[in-house]
Amino acid sequence: MKVSKFNIVWLIVLCTVTAVHGQQLSVRVRPDTTRLLIADLFHLTIELEHDRGLAVSFPATGDTLTATLEVRNRSSIDTLQLDNGRIRLSQTLTIQPFDTGYVTVPPFRFHVAADGQNTDVESDSLQIYVHSFPVDMEKGPVDIKPLYEAPLSLREVAPWLLGAIVVGGLIFFLFYYISRRKQNKPLFAFAEKPVIPPHIIALRELDRIKEQKIWQQNLIKAYYSDITDVLRLYIQSRFGITAMEFTTEEILAALKKKKDVIPAKSLTTLHELLGLADLVKFAKYEPQADDHNVTLMNAYFFVNDTKPDEPQTSLSESVEETKDGIEVNY
Repeated sequence: MKVSKFNIVWLIVLCTVTAVHGQQLSVRVRPDTTRLLIADLFHLTIELEHDRGLAVSFPATGDTLTATLEVRNRSSIDTLQLDNGRIRLSQTLTIQPFDTGYVTVPPFRFHVAADGQNTDVESDSLQIYVHSFPVDMEKGPVDIKPLYEAPLSLREVAPWLLGAIVVGGLIFFLFYYISRRKQNKPLFAFAEKPVIPPHIIALRELDRIKEQKIWQQNLIKAYYSDITDVLRLYIQSRFGITAMEFTTEEILAALKKKKDVIPAKSLTTLHELLGLADLVKFAKYEPQADDHNVTLMNAYFFVNDTKPDEPQTSLSESVEETKDGIEVNY
């Protein structure tokens, strides 16, 4: 809708000054805009200034000023003491128009009581111009403002994200399962624990026996039993002979068949060691103190002399090679 440039808006400042029994009272009504779109909001400030001693009642506004002007909000009435001894009252109304063209804001009436007499004072009415929305005849009416899209929250995205992860995991598992089946491999492959060589286990056990020194506690039989058990387990793991179930003679007979891997000197040492241990365990023989050291030394010698030829890291620091053989430190 086009408005002629000769149309002038009734606004800026509208004042009413009235004398009530020699006392001055002034009313001002000021809108914050003179032109706006239909259904837009504008603010209307009402001010009343008067001398002390007057009892003034502010106009009570309802939800509407007219049929086309609705009051959306109203502030509290502010009171200000001026330097000239006068009092200023003010209130702001938030108004929404629902008609186009010139819209009249009706006057506001104030009730004044002074010296036992009552009178009413009105402000002047004012006009604002309300524009309509241009309508595209092809598209039809459109929204006043475009729809505002709120940003997505984590709560909204989380179910979709979790679903995508689950579906992706199922697809990956299906392809993985088919691939493993084609290769004739188990679905899950577990890493095998590294196998500790038999001679490493035997040397560890001999180190333990050496540290315990139970023969010094008069546990002679237990001391020799521990040494022979270590050697039997070593022979069983190293050479595949069921030494834990064989007698001494059966063990020696089985080892003689493996002369290619067992030196004759080692076999002789083992024969002496097992023979002495049998006497202690079964014949209640009481060996000399030096026999305990020699037996353990021979056990170390047999293990080190029959272990595989590949380089191995020795875990026993108590075995030292000397010119005369192996020395066991106590």
